[in-house]
Amino acid sequence: MIFYELDQVAQAKRYFSKYLRYSDIDWTNLDQIVDAYRQRIQDWYLDPARELAKIWDFAFSVMALNCLLIDTLSQFVAGIDSSNSNQFKEFISKRLPSTYSSELKTPIQHDDGSRTKPRTLRNVADVLYHGFRCGILHQAHIPPYCGVALGVAVCEFSEQIRYKASGVYCTSVVVDPLALREALDEAFEVYLRELKDRDLKNNPLRENFKRKFSNSFGIDINHST
Repeated sequence: MIFYELDQVAQAKRYFSKYLRYSDIDWTNLDQIVDAYRQRIQDWYLDPARELAKIWDFAFSVMALNCLLIDTLSQFVAGIDSSNSNQFKEFISKRLPSTYSSELKTPIQHDDGSRTKPRTLRNVADVLYHGFRCGILHQAHIPPYCGVALGVAVCEFSEQIRYKASGVYCTSVVVDPLALREALDEAFEVYLRELKDRDLKNNPLRENFKRKFSNSFGIDINHST
């Protein structure tokens, strides 16, 4: 692992969140670090998503922020250096309502051209990663079997989409980005409470947070308490 250290000069100039500079944070105090991290996510991700959500035409952008937030939180929870599809899906299955990891009525054969044969998507978490997350990140586009709609029962399925050239009709997965954002808000708050709860069962979660944070932000907080 390559560790890039953020020195005191850089800390005094850079903002960690909307109003807070890196140099304002006591890097030996874990609770203060967690509070600062919460404010950073709040200022630059959750609040923008709330503003975008006020206009339905921006729902796709809300979905993009949802996917980004799942991606980063899954890395912090697992203590890994970069995005991982399995951890992305595990975060969904363990920390979001069960409907976001429920089984599909009919598996979807996802073909993005990167494999010799299509990938079989068997549940909603698979679709959230390969359809929504990867589609938005890599193409600014979601496959035809994905959709966003307001007021759906979180996810709805219907046999109506013909995907790629196979001519096979497959299940479509429709997500309400606003409902998903609210679920992520709650999951984020639960995660922060666990980090600050000194119960021994949360020690691995805290160590993962420290490891990921240190590598991502260039400040070693592994010995913070």
